[in-house]
Amino acid sequence: MRKLACMSSTQHEAFPAIAVQFSAALAAYEGDVRRIVSPQIDPELYHQIGLRMDEMRMYASSLPTVSVLWVDVMIRHFELMHGMWQQSREGPRVDVAVLLAAQVEAVAALRERCSYLATGRAAGPSRASLQ
Repeated sequence: MRKLACMSSTQHEAFPAIAVQFSAALAAYEGDVRRIVSPQIDPELYHQIGLRMDEMRMYASSLPTVSVLWVDVMIRHFELMHGMWQQSREGPRVDVAVLLAAQVEAVAALRERCSYLATGRAAGPSRASLQ
């Protein structure tokens, strides 16, 4: 809370707009990640996902209240990309579908928080609470 008190009112007023943009970037990222999980990795799509992560990192740095959820998305992203790399190599088998599901859940939690920041209302029950 103390951090918010030090911010100008203009910065604080920008939160809803940033949250909307962040949510849209997360939706696009999720679509790209779902497409990249296939037997053959598309280098152009992989590059696009990297650029999207950079874009989302900027949004996350502007919204201090999403930091924990953002770190979870980044960790799950790394685990998924590493799992896909392992799957393409010989060695221990990795269940990429499980890693993808964990990433989708992390993205959904962050999008829910962005929705709250944009509107002041919860987006409805999270996927985790429905299971």
